[in-house]
Amino acid sequence: MESTNLYRVTIKDINTLKLSKKKKLFAKMTVQPTSTLLNITIDLVEITEGEEENIPLHIYDATKSEEDYFQTLYHMLQQKSRLKFRIPTLHIAYQMGEFLEDIVKSRIKRALYKSKMTTHFYQGSVRTYHIFKHDETQIFHTKVTTLQLIRSLRSHEWKSLIV
Repeated sequence: MESTNLYRVTIKDINTLKLSKKKKLFAKMTVQPTSTLLNITIDLVEITEGEEENIPLHIYDATKSEEDYFQTLYHMLQQKSRLKFRIPTLHIAYQMGEFLEDIVKSRIKRALYKSKMTTHFYQGSVRTYHIFKHDETQIFHTKVTTLQLIRSLRSHEWKSLIV
């Protein structure tokens, strides 16, 4: 593996490496990883063996208005976060990010929904969506990643996680 750029290294390549080699690979990254970035990156690339998880369905209902869907998601996100349910919080944050980035087409409506959310939940949701966009099921295989960890990453760090 000659490349030092994370974008050229596939997840399959990383999964075949032993942990010590993974740390060497991350040491060659253009963005020097903090412990938080390293933990999240390892969470993203580790494949968990075992039974398939029962992945909950999205709660999007085309018959409901966008406003009702937003209120439902935001209430659930606050509730799961308050109760410290790590994986459900990440999954709802992913759905909220998907709603804000893909379902809401109007920039004005997006700005309106953003104004109704705290910065913590808005940034966390959008970042979670972009990080897990290519493999939503990986959320259910994470071991240490939390919404707070994703939110605490610096801009260049979380952008380095997007392939």
